[in-house]
Amino acid sequence: MKIKFSFKAKKEFINSAKFYEGRVVGLGKRFKQEIRNQLDLIQHNPKSAELKYKDIKVLVIKTFPFTIHYKIEKEYIVIVAIFHSSRNPEKLR
Repeated sequence: MKIKFSFKAKKEFINSAKFYEGRVVGLGKRFKQEIRNQLDLIQHNPKSAELKYKDIKVLVIKTFPFTIHYKIEKEYIVIVAIFHSSRNPEKLR
């Protein structure tokens, strides 16, 4: 299945990478690579993550304090959020 980002998730991904890169040179690149690695895992095993909400699965990133929230549709896996774990999950709705 192909992966598609919501506008919000893409923005969160880019902004988070920029934040980390601003903290330590190269850290933003490591963040992007870790997210890509996890997206590859999701793409090959879309049902492996925990079903957290009605139709949203959540994958915890172990090396950064983030979770990837996604849903499985007919033709796509839609990434709905790349969410920092310190934020209020109610903001996802």
